[in-house]
Amino acid sequence: VSTQSTGRFPGPGAMPRLKVNVIKARDLIVADSNGLSDPYPVVTLQKEKQKGKVVFKNLNPVFNQTFNFKFFCANPSDEYLLLELFDHDKFTADDPLGDIVIPLKGLKKGKEDIQWYALRKVPKGEVQVGLTALDDWSVSPNIPDDAYEGDGWDEWQ
Repeated sequence: VSTQSTGRFPGPGAMPRLKVNVIKARDLIVADSNGLSDPYPVVTLQKEKQKGKVVFKNLNPVFNQTFNFKFFCANPSDEYLLLELFDHDKFTADDPLGDIVIPLKGLKKGKEDIQWYALRKVPKGEVQVGLTALDDWSVSPNIPDDAYEGDGWDEWQ
């Protein structure tokens, strides 16, 4: 059974799809000497990392950047998404502006779930994100719970 023909999670070896829309952020911390930041998002799902575009000189950036993922797992609802914001620096290492970890549980096929999330590891700031499951995640194969031990999730927390 193909996800393209039925839209249902087809079982072992499946590649469920997720669309991540990083919409905007507000009240970010200042990271540059000009009193502003040059933020950009980095989105990670499992071992795939995607970097977004920089919005220069802005503490309330509008990103409207979309990231598409295909990933392998026993049950997509058990997965988590890591979104990090960084300040772009030309001559030094980029500065972290905070991050969020979003559980993928409860997503419905084709329905974008848009929410604001408070950034972690910084005193202030929020980011608005929309998540859309592009397949029906309600059907999952029978794979043992320990099949993904050592997948790196513990490092995110």
